[in-house]
Amino acid sequence: MLSLQLIALGLLPTALAETVIYPNVIVEGPVDVEYTFQEGSNIDSPKLLPNANETTYDWWYFDAKSASTNQSINVVFFNGGPGAFINSWNNGPQSVDINGVFADGSLIEETAASADPNANGVITFDETSISLEWEGSGCSFTGTDVNTPNAKYVVSIDSPATGVFGTITFDSLGPPTLLFDDGVGYHDKNWGDRRFVEVVQWWYWGHGRAGPYSAVWFDAFDREGNEHVSGYVLKDGEVVFSSCDAGSVVVRPWGANSLFPPQPTFDVMEGIAAVFDLGDKELVFNVTTDQTQINGAAYLRLDGPLKVTEQGPGSSDEVFHGISLYENFRLP
Repeated sequence: MLSLQLIALGLLPTALAETVIYPNVIVEGPVDVEYTFQEGSNIDSPKLLPNANETTYDWWYFDAKSASTNQSINVVFFNGGPGAFINSWNNGPQSVDINGVFADGSLIEETAASADPNANGVITFDETSISLEWEGSGCSFTGTDVNTPNAKYVVSIDSPATGVFGTITFDSLGPPTLLFDDGVGYHDKNWGDRRFVEVVQWWYWGHGRAGPYSAVWFDAFDREGNEHVSGYVLKDGEVVFSSCDAGSVVVRPWGANSLFPPQPTFDVMEGIAAVFDLGDKELVFNVTTDQTQINGAAYLRLDGPLKVTEQGPGSSDEVFHGISLYENFRLP
C-alpha cells in the first residue's frame, strides 16, 4: 500500500473555469482534436471533443524517481478508444495505469478503472489550473499555476480494487513529499488523432537530472522511416537548449542488447545516450540501465544512474551524476 502525504491546493478559480464531462463510452464518428496552442489556454486541458472515438487518445503522465534508492512511481490517466493506444481496454475509454518499484524490488502493476457504465470523467480547468477525476476509479489529480514556474500537482489514488492508496505531490518550488524525500518528478501531456501503432515504429523518450542540468529527450521513427526529435535542457534553472530541429537530439542504445533500430523480441539494453547539439558543443546524457519497471514485447520502461558530460572545444571536464527514467517503444 502506498502511503503518501498530501499538500493541499487552493480551489480552482470559478469565474473563467470550464468543465468537460466525458461519459465513459467512446463516441461514434469524427472527433475534434486540438493541435494549435492558443495564448491563454491550458496545455493540460482535454484535447478531444466531444470525447475519444475508436482511434483517438489523450493521456496525462506523471512519474517520480528517488535520487538515492530504487523506488519509483508512474501514474498515467488514459482516455482513448480500444485500438487507439497500446494500453489495456477496460470496458471504457477511461483508465489509470499505476506502476512502481518498492525498495525491496517488488513491483506495482495495476490498472484502475470504473466498473460503473454510468461513471463520467470530469475535467475542470481554466488558464492556469486543472482538476481531473475518472469517477469510480478512485483516481484524480489537480494542478495549479500550470503555465508558470510555480506549477504544483497532486495525484490522488484511493482504489480498493487495486489495493493502492495515497497521494503524490509535485511541487516545483520544493522537494516532493513522496515515499522518498529526495526524488525527481515529471509530468507531461500527450494526445493523438490516429491509432498509435499505425504511426509509430519506435521511439526513445526520457528525462533526467544531474548536477545543474535537467533534460527531456525524444527520438522517434514513424512508419515511413522519418525521424522526429525534440529536446529541452535546463542549466541552473535557465533554458540552454530547446529544439525540434532534425539532428539536434540523437538518442541511441549502447552496450549489450543495443540493437538499433530496436526490435520487439530483443532484451533490455545496457544503456542509452542522449546527445544534444548546443551549437558550440554537445551535451551528453548517458544512462546505465539499472531497473526494468515494465518489460513488454512492444514497450520498456527503465531507470538508472545518469552521467552528464560536455564535449567539444572549451568544454568542461566536469562530470555530473544523477538519475534518469526512460522508455522505449519498439512496435512490430
